[in-house]
Amino acid sequence: MKTLMNNVQKQLLLLLVSLAASSIYASDLDHTSNTLHYVNGYAVASCFSQLNDPFLKDQGDRWAGAIVQYSGRYDFDILLPVAQSVKKEVAKQEMIIVTDDNHPKLGKELPLFYCYDIVLKPAVRAAINTAYEKIKKKTIFLEKTNPVPDE
Repeated sequence: MKTLMNNVQKQLLLLLVSLAASSIYASDLDHTSNTLHYVNGYAVASCFSQLNDPFLKDQGDRWAGAIVQYSGRYDFDILLPVAQSVKKEVAKQEMIIVTDDNHPKLGKELPLFYCYDIVLKPAVRAAINTAYEKIKKKTIFLEKTNPVPDE
């Protein structure tokens, strides 16, 4: 029963992180804001997939895979540099740690907060921006070559 509660708590935390990310990083109202939202999400998912926690690692792998499969616009080749830059940041082991009230001498890691903030690291932000611009150019090209008929 305790394991079930832990999994439910983890899923709720993942939901909260994704909701918070969508409200912060997808502020524009045009269609490209969705692209930026998903590229940021891919970076967060890539971070989760680098963690030692089996549940978060699995969710990160699944989330990143879903983003790649979501649309032909989010090619793996375009997103790969985002994952690589996240992997380099995670390797630095700069996990956010807070004081644990129950064990004041021990710190408590905050992997969700860490992965949520990974998109603000300069190298990751640069990779996100590059991927975003490539996807945007590809999308504009596709819209010009395959226009949607007026209804």
